Amino acid sequence: MRHEGGALDSELDSVIPLYQQIKDKALRRLHHEKLLDDPKIQTPGGPFFGKPLEFALNSFAYYICHQCGKNYFGGRRDCEQNADAESARPEEFVCFDCA
Repeated sequence: MRHEGGALDSELDSVIPLYQQIKDKALRRLHHEKLLDDPKIQTPGGPFFGKPLEFALNSFAYYICHQCGKNYFGGRRDCEQNADAESARPEEFVCFDCA
């Protein structure tokens, strides 16, 4: 339930469309990489059984370009990459179009 006005509403108004864009891109990437049949999605009792979106969001990294502000696919997620991204300077996040 949302309240009327306020800084939180303004913040949500910018984040919700971004999240939707990333969800759409993650699902397209899942199709592109032909991972819909991955056992983690298809195996009953698996961590992502019947949840392709959750699998995609946990498998792929998306970043915001420091130069143009658009989100871009940054590759497959892994623990090492995530640790590196957390300590990276914002200037290091540049999309293909701006590179």
